[in-house]
Amino acid sequence: LNDILTSIPSSFKRAWAGVLNPRHFLGVRLWVSVIARFRKRHRGGLETLFVEILKLCHAAGLVRLGVVALDGTKVKANASLAANRTSKSLEAEAEAIDSAEDEMFGESRGDELPAELREPSGRLSRLRSCHERLLREADEQRAKQQQKIDARAAEETAECEYLIATTKDWKPRKAMRDAPPPRGRIPKDMSARDRMERKLLTQRGRELYRLRGQTVEPVFGQMKETQGADCFMMRGEQETKGEWSLNCSAHNIKKLHSESVRRGRKGGKWLSN
Repeated sequence: LNDILTSIPSSFKRAWAGVLNPRHFLGVRLWVSVIARFRKRHRGGLETLFVEILKLCHAAGLVRLGVVALDGTKVKANASLAANRTSKSLEAEAEAIDSAEDEMFGESRGDELPAELREPSGRLSRLRSCHERLLREADEQRAKQQQKIDARAAEETAECEYLIATTKDWKPRKAMRDAPPPRGRIPKDMSARDRMERKLLTQRGRELYRLRGQTVEPVFGQMKETQGADCFMMRGEQETKGEWSLNCSAHNIKKLHSESVRRGRKGGKWLSN
């Protein structure tokens, strides 16, 4: 670093004295470290920053409360380099495992079936118990989803109407989109889940649910593809929450800047605060 700084001509240093630090010209690496330290140091204030930027957007007339859509997306995690394996480390690990298994099993191969699975009756009993466990887990998942629907239905008022996807698999959702709209009165014996499915199948429900493609879904595409927010740089739940708040704040700042430029080009006032 010192060699690079001393190689900069003195005239250049004098010309830029007080304007730019020579370290700024050492490449992106220093900037990346500064940004990383900033995100870690100010993690708690990033959520406050997100709210303040939303207030600026609201003051600029960019926020309208009407149909509010909630959605989620998958973001790649920051994998640990310490989890990588080399050929030498894998060979050493395999030898250690072989030695431990030799001491544990002796002359046996070590891959014999457990005693309860060696007979056909035992294997059949195990399959039945596994099948029952899968059914219980599926029932528990449906019950949790039903509880969410019931809780939101209890909060629903004339001014706030909920439209909730009742399934996460794309095939059932596609089948629901292709199904014809329901007709007639709503049956009284329908559960909250069935009533929600029926509401989504109506013409009005489909039009409202289709607005997700114009509101929340493009945001994820813009942030992940254009902004590069498709992978977390930090690790840990709190750290990634702070990093995501920073990404969302940057996205909203870009929207605010674009609106300011648009108004200025049309002869209006630029957004100054």
